[in-house]
Amino acid sequence: MTGQFVPPGLACSLQPSLTNTNASARYFSSGLYESPLDDLLDPDSPCPIYGTRKDSPLKRFPKKYLECGLCEDALRFKTVYYGKMITLPGIHANEHRVTMMVDIKDLPLDDLGKQILQQLVGINRYNVHSGKVKMSAVVFASRIENKRYIVRMFDKLVLACQRLSKSLPNGNSEQAKNDVVEAAKELIAGETAEAS
Repeated sequence: MTGQFVPPGLACSLQPSLTNTNASARYFSSGLYESPLDDLLDPDSPCPIYGTRKDSPLKRFPKKYLECGLCEDALRFKTVYYGKMITLPGIHANEHRVTMMVDIKDLPLDDLGKQILQQLVGINRYNVHSGKVKMSAVVFASRIENKRYIVRMFDKLVLACQRLSKSLPNGNSEQAKNDVVEAAKELIAGETAEAS
């Protein structure tokens, strides 16, 4: 630091500690000053600021599952920020839109349940090539509420597909499948009307 003015207190605090023999540890103490942060920055302390000790295992958080049995880690969400607008009301109409994508192979459904789900969501929300279901909502003026709404509706949809695939008679006729799909559409329409 040649050619720069360094205040005396700062120069003292930038010098390494004389009592520390461990070169990898960072300490704020120097000379006669003992910093209260030394214990927190010591890698051998019980709870250092910058992480865990080397001998302590990493803390793993338990996975969360929806009511239908789908792991929340399989859900992918997307939002878009449009920035402030000059005209009123000052936000873009799709500012609070939340889009959810999930791979159909991650769903806890059998083959018949997946077929029912594909017919219920339609070709606009199910991509055959990628095998993903894509749903979006802009019902509420909050991204968090829209996310909760999508997850709740998708959970109900998967539960309905599970119930309908179990209730299908053993004779896998096309008429029985069509009856189940029509019943599922009526069930989902009824649950949607109750939610709003």
